[in-house]
Amino acid sequence: MRAPVFRSLWMLPIAVFAVAILLSPSAFAKGAAHNSEVSNAAGDAFYIKMSPMVLPVIGDSGIQEVMSLSVALQVKDQRTLESVNILVPKLNDAYMRALYGKMNGSAYRNGRFLDVTKLKIKLVTITDDVLGKGKVDDVLIQGINQRHFD
Repeated sequence: MRAPVFRSLWMLPIAVFAVAILLSPSAFAKGAAHNSEVSNAAGDAFYIKMSPMVLPVIGDSGIQEVMSLSVALQVKDQRTLESVNILVPKLNDAYMRALYGKMNGSAYRNGRFLDVTKLKIKLVTITDDVLGKGKVDDVLIQGINQRHFD
């Protein structure tokens, strides 16, 4: 008789999360090719669209949900865009360290759902700490997906 791959259901979300991280394009990024997308849609501002971040929401009983967060950075000119784009991997690391496993507290919540304003304030603070105050004009939240497991 064959042993089950997942002995407990709580291990399934962890395995799914691990596979998603390992197979993400950013996991294979090297050097300056860090999977950000650059655009100048408005003509007067430049945008760097960062790769989506996948973050677990961890409670007392394990992973309660997995969320995906998409962010774009707004900068004023081509020169700033180039200097910021080089540091996107460092910024992504700072975002992950600040938010990974910490999305379950009331600091970022309105009940069951995220408080997007508080999250944006945190992202702006992290961005200013990593890149320097005023280097990025705005941090734009492009999308949030939450997948609850209860």
